[in-house]
Amino acid sequence: MPITRLTVGNFRNLKNADLTFDRVSFIYGDNGSGKTSLLEAISTLSLGRSFRTRKFRNLIAHDQHELHLFCEFVQEGAQQRLGAVRKRDGTSTFKIDSTPIVSAADLASLLPCQLIDSHSFKLLEGGPGERRHFLDWLVFHVKPDFRRWWAEYRRCLQQRNSLLRSDRMQALDLAGWNLPLATSGERIDHLRREALEYLMEEANVLLQECRFTLDGDLTVTFDAGWDRTQPLLQQLEGEVQRDVGFGYTGVGPHRADIKFVFNRKPVAEVFSRGQLKTMIAALYVAQIRVFRRFNPRNCILLIDDLPSELDQNSLQLLCKWLSATPNLQIFITSVDLRTTLSNWPHKDYKLFHVKQGQITEQQAIGAST
Repeated sequence: MPITRLTVGNFRNLKNADLTFDRVSFIYGDNGSGKTSLLEAISTLSLGRSFRTRKFRNLIAHDQHELHLFCEFVQEGAQQRLGAVRKRDGTSTFKIDSTPIVSAADLASLLPCQLIDSHSFKLLEGGPGERRHFLDWLVFHVKPDFRRWWAEYRRCLQQRNSLLRSDRMQALDLAGWNLPLATSGERIDHLRREALEYLMEEANVLLQECRFTLDGDLTVTFDAGWDRTQPLLQQLEGEVQRDVGFGYTGVGPHRADIKFVFNRKPVAEVFSRGQLKTMIAALYVAQIRVFRRFNPRNCILLIDDLPSELDQNSLQLLCKWLSATPNLQIFITSVDLRTTLSNWPHKDYKLFHVKQGQITEQQAIGAST
């Protein structure tokens, strides 16, 4: 279990909170009470950023100069302490056991964290960037080489794009970046394809339990971002004039996409909102199960408003999937608490009530006094 204790101070409307957690925590309260802010605080501590805003000043309580977050967590049998301070002047400090953390990637590897909320529909309804981000979270955590290759690819891509926009560009200068860009790009593609294969192996098992997927043919294909009948280097060299005209590199893994199709149509055009959310949940659960297969660390899943847009069968299915996934710490918010808990398959959880930014732990419903 990753987070055993969490301290939140001056984070949005959460002035002061000192909480202890178990494997599963349910958080309930009225809209605007601060339920989502608690999930946001965990995400900020785990990833170094909020999932709701890029403006850090919005996270600091309006009458305060800084926010602070602290947690005690256990990974691979060792207890560690992670703390963060963010000030209105934009400065921030993250420390693990009193040692500063300077890399967002290093921070993300400490407390692997994922989120399912209303914006998760973008996975199936949004643009390719949403799906690349989803897949790359998995590749980052299960393929150790990915971080190095992606850093190299981004460096080369930035240099090549800068040259494409330069009036003094020379073909020889551009050619010098094509090879390292293609080499790292091909490697990234290979790692992504392996991870996607693992992901769909797990997801297909879960999706077979969804009745709506049995009425047709669900296919998932990966678009590398270039025509893979040719090496990436050859395509980069062949697209120079086009790239010069547009001022950016038009082929490569930064253009990759995953296509989810049901009976030859995009699933976003065929499935209902509830069916889409169920499929998204299956993909996230599958992602976490693959993570656990290759990474010894525990993972955190944040779910904002679990029962929203799910029918009874889908809600039961998701609760079953989540409760059966080992080494996963789950934080779930809900307005309709009784509907959520009535579908949770066991009573081993902690319950928290949020009202006007105050968080209090309560006795689990159905627990003995």
